[in-house]
Amino acid sequence: MYGHTRRNLIDHFGADKLLKEITPGDADGWRLYLIGLGLSDNTVRRRCGIAKQFFRAAVRRKLVMVNPFADLKAAVLGNAKRCIS
Repeated sequence: MYGHTRRNLIDHFGADKLLKEITPGDADGWRLYLIGLGLSDNTVRRRCGIAKQFFRAAVRRKLVMVNPFADLKAAVLGNAKRCIS
């Protein structure tokens, strides 16, 4: 899953985009990009959560001042269709 998220970030932003140049608005646009790829809601949420982790690590290493992905929904929801009754 980490590799998929990394690839999606690079595909959307480009390999030359500096981390500090990514804004919360850009993060919102990336989420919409994932939706446009036809990914399920839970997959989008999972990848947003992983992007949050990546950028939280960047904040801790002082590579960026704020995490632009901090406000994206990342909680994976249950799927009632997959429940066995």
